[in-house]
Amino acid sequence: PLADSLDSTMKLLYNRLLKKGKGMPLAPLLQDACGNCHLKVTPQTINDVKKGAVTTCDTCGHLLYLDY
Repeated sequence: PLADSLDSTMKLLYNRLLKKGKGMPLAPLLQDACGNCHLKVTPQTINDVKKGAVTTCDTCGHLLYLDY
């Protein structure tokens, strides 16, 4: 499974978000906003996501990704 390929830090973060029970731990970056909480994220967060860095939403903590 995909979880086996994650490093330990990513597994901890992913599992923490799963245990919160607030939906899928991953959220797309939709324009300037998080796809989970729909609040605007900082320009630095947007740049980090675009670079492919592991990035979380500043507000809800969900892992952000680009949805092409």
